[in-house]
Amino acid sequence: MIRWIFTFVLLPFFSFSLTRGCNLFSSNFSSISIALHRRGEFFLWCLLCGGFFYSQLSLYRPRQAKCCLLLLTAAALLPYTPEYLPVCATLHTLLALAAALLFLYNLFYLSLQFYLSSPAPARYSQTPSNTAFFSKLTHSLDSPAARGRLPCLLLLWTSCVFCLDSWILSGIINSAMEICLTLTAGVLFWLFFPSLRLASNHPHSLL
Repeated sequence: MIRWIFTFVLLPFFSFSLTRGCNLFSSNFSSISIALHRRGEFFLWCLLCGGFFYSQLSLYRPRQAKCCLLLLTAAALLPYTPEYLPVCATLHTLLALAAALLFLYNLFYLSLQFYLSSPAPARYSQTPSNTAFFSKLTHSLDSPAARGRLPCLLLLWTSCVFCLDSWILSGIINSAMEICLTLTAGVLFWLFFPSLRLASNHPHSLL
């Protein structure tokens, strides 16, 4: 229930609230935070999203979750004021980008694991791990259960295509991209990834 509230109520509300009065494709959360009266909202959004996604990602990849949280925290603490502190602004941008890319990598990792999470034939456990991975990938292409998990990968790929197109057209990392990644991650952790904890306990699982 709490995960549902975060995914479909709190994350969308605070994300769109932060961008009110701004063009989604010509602004981003960092530029919005420059205004003194919006900094509190920006830090609240960082706390909300950072805390929620850390709690979710740490269930599957705790070290990666800590790295993402540290990068996001460092980015949020550095002021984004290009006119007065250009070095801090550059570091803020690089840290925020690193946090987003690392988080996106983990989403792809978990999505692929989810796609391959159907129980593997017992013979795969007798082969080397890299060989077993590709054997299971080939097996999954013909598996009805695996094909039923395709929406997970399609959702993430669609989100990435939208973000890439948005970046190409606008020339910046904009609010639309940030909101898209936030909402996509929320849906993935709510709808798809919980079953990974069950698959990881299977004796022939590759997770």
